[in-house]
Amino acid sequence: MYAFFYPFLFQTMTSYLNEIQVSYTRTTIPVPAQPITSSSVCYTLLKTVWKGSLDYVESLYVVILSWANQVISYYQLSVGGRAGTVCDMVVLFQVLLKTNAHGFILAHNHPGGSLRPSQKDYALTAKVKKLSHLFEICFLDHLILTQKNYYSFADNGEMSVSEELLDQD
Repeated sequence: MYAFFYPFLFQTMTSYLNEIQVSYTRTTIPVPAQPITSSSVCYTLLKTVWKGSLDYVESLYVVILSWANQVISYYQLSVGGRAGTVCDMVVLFQVLLKTNAHGFILAHNHPGGSLRPSQKDYALTAKVKKLSHLFEICFLDHLILTQKNYYSFADNGEMSVSEELLDQD
């Protein structure tokens, strides 16, 4: 009688094993032959990645680097609206770990043209720095881009992490 009304109670559940694949797709964006040695070199690269949409909506990218600071790849983490975007830490570190990154640079744009970091920008930088320390992946810089210029947390001495931040749970 119960089988007629609740057939799912008598069905066996089958589990499947999922396979994760990492793939790289070649793009037409030229990558500098020299390593990323400064924020200005990274800014020049990222302007080609954004393809003129720096003034439209805020988006977040990660530039993935080898041990020699050669560009392995880049990845668009999120696209937001006119006033913000989000960074899913799980997705960021999945990308970094799957690509065997040694280092990375985080970059987002301010469509309004302001180069001044917000409190959320500072909080994001601190949180990513803390997690990158745990995973032993070098978080080299966080850039804020506009069409005309950029702001570098590293160039402004704002990439250091206090010991109390590293000790927090």
